[in-house]
Amino acid sequence: MKISFKAICDDAFVTAGSNNLNIIGIFEHINSKSYPATHPRMSIVLSLVDCKPGQEISYYPIIEGPSGIILDGSKNPSLAKGVSNDKINLIFNVIGLNLPEPGRYLVKLFIEDLEKPETLEFEARLIN
Repeated sequence: MKISFKAICDDAFVTAGSNNLNIIGIFEHINSKSYPATHPRMSIVLSLVDCKPGQEISYYPIIEGPSGIILDGSKNPSLAKGVSNDKINLIFNVIGLNLPEPGRYLVKLFIEDLEKPETLEFEARLIN
């Protein structure tokens, strides 16, 4: 099993039947006029290949801000199941993410059977 794609975006979903991954609004920055701020919705997306058909994968994110952890998904991991091909798409939706301050945020996605977490980053910026 290996990673073929990963992104942070506004929304993502898998089309029933075809298992096509649909991604809307990939981003690397979140802008706000003041902090703390709340980002209404984001999706953390990752596509695995070379999986066994029907394989189930448990996964969860941890999001770290400049001053520490702001979201810990380990208490409620998600489960994804492969279909007839060798691909599994993982989508973790985050609703109402509280950003305490501007700066770099690190998303660590822990995936069953992988030795270390996959990481993605975004920056929260203060704008006028």
